[in-house]
Amino acid sequence: MNINNNTRREYCPVCQSREVTSIGPLDYGRNVKFGSVNINPGSTPELWECRTCESWFVNNILAEKDALELYTVGESNQRWSAQPFAEAKSPEILHTLNEMFLSRPRVIDIGCNTGELLDYCAAQGAVTYGVELSSSSRSVCQAKGHSVFESIAAVSGSFDIAFAFDLIEHVYDIHSLLKSICQMLQKGGRLVILTGDNSSVTARLYRQNWWYARYPEHIVFPSWKSWCGQEDFRAVRKVVTYASRGYRPKPLGRIKAFVNLLQAKGNGLPLISGDHHLMILEKL
Repeated sequence: MNINNNTRREYCPVCQSREVTSIGPLDYGRNVKFGSVNINPGSTPELWECRTCESWFVNNILAEKDALELYTVGESNQRWSAQPFAEAKSPEILHTLNEMFLSRPRVIDIGCNTGELLDYCAAQGAVTYGVELSSSSRSVCQAKGHSVFESIAAVSGSFDIAFAFDLIEHVYDIHSLLKSICQMLQKGGRLVILTGDNSSVTARLYRQNWWYARYPEHIVFPSWKSWCGQEDFRAVRKVVTYASRGYRPKPLGRIKAFVNLLQAKGNGLPLISGDHHLMILEKL
């Protein structure tokens, strides 16, 4: 599918600052997919940096309405792993979440796909809800016994914990999303985010060649600094981690990665430590 990806922003989508500068062009490689849909972008995407809040974002992206349509008709369960959550995620993530299940919380996972995180939450005694645009993934999740809304606008009720795992990097309007989540949460409720960390060693070394930036769905990478400045939330904790266990490099892999980096090669994958952060924010 030929796609028009010439949407640009001359300001930071995270803090609205116009103190922005280009890092460089992004290469999506061959056989480009947006979710599960093959696309042929017409323009070269570019990675940009905000000097004010230190976030990164992408220019030359799909229009938001086109992105939403592709998310809706796509089958995200074909693109993203349905591996059980406890097997896929790193120990530091599991340990941090387990501390939050001492009571029987009402939780909602925004962008829940086929419900692997919700499965884990239910096993810990939580009451589970989700939001998922893909109708096929939503059906799978509902068949497991989770209550799933088709959009954020359709959400009703209040929750103790809201999860945004592998979601923020897809969002066009972060401020609207945070306002919606704030309305869902009880006072003192927690928003738990897992996304790429643009301040990580890997991201800073590879920059526009960082693996996490080379997906057409990934359009914004807010910094920890930007999360600490939210008006409706208090940043409580940051945990350095990986996207999944499979991205944690073994000793030999670290050596090979450094050699490739010195030779101006490499695939942009983690080198020494995690290139993701798990963040916990508390509603004020």
